[in-house]
Amino acid sequence: FFKIFLKVLANILDKVLDLDTGKFGNVSCTIILFFLRVIVRVEGYVLFIIRHAKKCSKSNEKDEDTGISFTRGLECSLETLNCLIQKQKLIRSQLEEYAYPMLERWLNVAVSNKQLGACCTIVAHQAFLFRNIEESSLSSDAVTSILMANIFLNHNSRYGVTGIDQSSGVDDNIGQSAVIPQNEM
Repeated sequence: FFKIFLKVLANILDKVLDLDTGKFGNVSCTIILFFLRVIVRVEGYVLFIIRHAKKCSKSNEKDEDTGISFTRGLECSLETLNCLIQKQKLIRSQLEEYAYPMLERWLNVAVSNKQLGACCTIVAHQAFLFRNIEESSLSSDAVTSILMANIFLNHNSRYGVTGIDQSSGVDDNIGQSAVIPQNEM
């Protein structure tokens, strides 16, 4: 199941990235950003399973208390684990080699056109791409994106509970403009 599912996700990512028109703002951008968010979230679940399997196998080998508990339903064979690792690496490489540069191009166009809302959305998605990266394997692009997103979004966006500016009734909240829930930023 995992092998087919992740292969389909990698194929969808490939097809979705082909929808790129070179700038942010049309219907295909919404589709691209939606699938990027879905794929990054699925990658997070896959990495959870991989990390859990590795930690459980290490705790069994050493026969010591590591604080790792067995989670029913997450056990997987070595073949499944290797498949998950291989497909996760494929998806990660597509995100870093194709999706990130595409978002970078979109950001350059949005900045040159002074589209602040689009810039907020793009910057938030750039940082979101690196959500699942462990600290030990952060690249310079990942660190730059995460730091830039924190600074840029904190400076140019207003966070709120409701998402609606109570004085004007206008929805100008980053939670809406970035299309990523605030608790995931």
